[in-house]
Amino acid sequence: RTGYTFKGWSLDGVTVDSSTKWSKASNGQAVAQWAANNYDLTFTNTEGATPPTKIVTFGTAVGTLPTPNRTGYTFVEWLMNGTPLTQETVWNKVGDGEAVAQWIPNTYVLSFDSQGGSGVAEVTVTFDKPIGTMGVPAMTGYTFNGWTVNNQAITEQTIWKFAENCTALATWKAAQFLLSFDTAGGSNMEPKTVT
Repeated sequence: RTGYTFKGWSLDGVTVDSSTKWSKASNGQAVAQWAANNYDLTFTNTEGATPPTKIVTFGTAVGTLPTPNRTGYTFVEWLMNGTPLTQETVWNKVGDGEAVAQWIPNTYVLSFDSQGGSGVAEVTVTFDKPIGTMGVPAMTGYTFNGWTVNNQAITEQTIWKFAENCTALATWKAAQFLLSFDTAGGSNMEPKTVT
């Protein structure tokens, strides 16, 4: 019987085999006894070194499923061979199976502190995706030198790996200018310019 292991014959609720002595004075009917097979259901695409495994029984509901955690993602569902797997799913597969976790990346708010420069609008970033367009502030006497988050330089191509809302800090480099000297008829002098 598919999904079951034969355990013997039963006659009137009593197990019988080839050595059983016939004591009935009539015909009888032996009923096959079966035990549903157990299989391993492995859960993959989860964080951790060893994927968790659950024992499932043929012909019965799968039962409680684990709810995995993954940094920067929200768990959606389990899929087995492309079909959603729930605790009500009846196990009809002859053999072990693999359920694959489905995830969606979380989004976070990236705010900007220009540290004295002009304001920059916040943006929404997606975990494991490039940050994308960021505003460029201005500040008199300084050249914008980029953004940092937790002391790490970020650019529009940086893959977002922070599982939280963050504030980027502007870094600045003081602008340099040339100061020239006009002696207005006086003697020549060196240097004629300084930075």
